[in-house]
Amino acid sequence: MDATTEVTRAHHVGSLLRPPALKAARAAYAAGTSDARELRRHEDAAIRDAVAMQEQVGLPVITDGELRRATWNSDFLGMLDNVEFAEPGRPQLEIRGPVARSTALVAGDFAFLREVATAAAKVTMPSPSYLLGTRGVCVRPDAYSGRAGLAADVVRAYRAEIAALEQAGCRHLQLDDPNFGFFCDERWRAQAREASGQPWEAMLDLYITVINAALAGRSPDLTVMLHTCRGNVRDIVLARGGYEPVADRLFNDVAVDGYLLEYDNERAGGFTPLRHLPKGKLAVLGLVTTRSGVLEDAAGLKRRIEEAARAAPIEQLALSPQCGFTSPAEGDRLTAGEQRAKLERIVEVANDVWA
Repeated sequence: MDATTEVTRAHHVGSLLRPPALKAARAAYAAGTSDARELRRHEDAAIRDAVAMQEQVGLPVITDGELRRATWNSDFLGMLDNVEFAEPGRPQLEIRGPVARSTALVAGDFAFLREVATAAAKVTMPSPSYLLGTRGVCVRPDAYSGRAGLAADVVRAYRAEIAALEQAGCRHLQLDDPNFGFFCDERWRAQAREASGQPWEAMLDLYITVINAALAGRSPDLTVMLHTCRGNVRDIVLARGGYEPVADRLFNDVAVDGYLLEYDNERAGGFTPLRHLPKGKLAVLGLVTTRSGVLEDAAGLKRRIEEAARAAPIEQLALSPQCGFTSPAEGDRLTAGEQRAKLERIVEVANDVWA
């Protein structure tokens, strides 16, 4: 975060509620009563509307709302060679052979977004570390005998996609990595130890190594942010715990420019771990919840930002929702109007605090 660079203070994590027409179009496509061209037409129209809404609200960096995806991760990862959906009752994704990128993953989608947007455009993608984890991914023994080969192939695929995005003019990239949020919970640290047969810190080392390798060689003009949370499926609590177990490594060893951090309720703990934030990096406080339509009070948000500023300099802080508005396609219990009101509140408070 160069001192001469204008810092973005109002962020959103990426996904937006799917409009009814798009949900209907996707259902028709799944049922075989419409084709891919018709679905694409509805996606394009929904993205145009989403871009217009974000720009009207005043967000300086916008996304396509992830409106071409069913979930935040499966569509992207499922486009990689030999990464497939497993059968019911088995892990969500199965690696059945060498992982590779033989076609563009989201670079083409970004080209459309850039064409219809006036504001700066951001691409979101699941972190490369996701495929190295033990949660939700099964690796066939005949595909890889160990993690080293898998890691090398994943890094190669991500580097190619990032290079394509940069070639298309992308200057804002977000990696979504819930692993760091889950490692805040002792239960998940214990499960990582049991599943891998190693200290959980070894898994943390692997995740950081893979992320940094995937980003190696990126253009200095590409701003990369990392988002982490503890799950965003309605009222289900997948993990809880403050950032202290991972804060030092997360903030100092991961080669990104900033972090979008869940902070909308007590399960994320307090702000004290922000003391590890080094000079030059940004911590975006996810104080606005996407799990409820109740609009946060502006004065209350400002008080929480002031509290966080006791742990990290306020010039290194910003504001966002705690997660996307639609991690799975069905979304949370918000209306489109409530979603917009929350984004407007973020921009309003950010403008007041960092004017």
